[in-house]
Amino acid sequence: MSRPSWITVALWLVTAGGLAAQPPARSFVTGIVVGAYSQAPVEGAEVALLDAAGRVVGTAVSGVEGLWGLEDDALASVTDVRVRAPGYREWRSDGDVLGRGLRSELLRPGESPPRVYVPPTDDEVRDRCAVDADSTSAILAGRLIDDASGAGLPGFEAFADWGAPELPRIAVGATMQVTSFATVSEEEGWFYFCAIPTEGPVRVIGRAGALGADSVEVTLARGVVNRVEVRLDLGGGGPTPLP
Repeated sequence: MSRPSWITVALWLVTAGGLAAQPPARSFVTGIVVGAYSQAPVEGAEVALLDAAGRVVGTAVSGVEGLWGLEDDALASVTDVRVRAPGYREWRSDGDVLGRGLRSELLRPGESPPRVYVPPTDDEVRDRCAVDADSTSAILAGRLIDDASGAGLPGFEAFADWGAPELPRIAVGATMQVTSFATVSEEEGWFYFCAIPTEGPVRVIGRAGALGADSVEVTLARGVVNRVEVRLDLGGGGPTPLP
């Protein structure tokens, strides 16, 4: 009697349930609940997982860090997630939810959704600099940022200095080579310098009045939009932009 081939053995394992007995992957849904403006975790939020007919398939409660999660075969039918918490408006998901780390940003009554921050594109910066830019200089799009919160800081002083190491000063009645530009940051903390020489490094400075100044040194390239961030340590006192 000949020995069974390895193919015969493999087929026997499948038909006997050796491979077919593997359990299917279980469905899961996870998420975090935070305040839309504070971005602080919301503990004790009631999370309901709903199917296409609006029936509750599973429930969870967010923990101290705002986190929650569920894993169950029944979750395969989930199409929507609803979050409710005292003092906040109801939140509903948008799009596929299975397996996702859902971020539920809750609004309080009367609050409007925070505006989505969209950085300026390179083409938008070039259009802005079209009058002043030339082929021998560099374009710089910079942003002043609060180091503690990560928020942009409008209304603060910004400098580009490729000369003396100290902050630029105006020499009244003197003739001198221009070695710096100055401006004031705009919405979301953005500032722009459209024609900076590229012969050497440039020090980009952000100044927060009496709170001091911070700077970074960069080497700029021609033909591209150079970008830089300057993070200001406001010492917890909050932003105090120029009047």
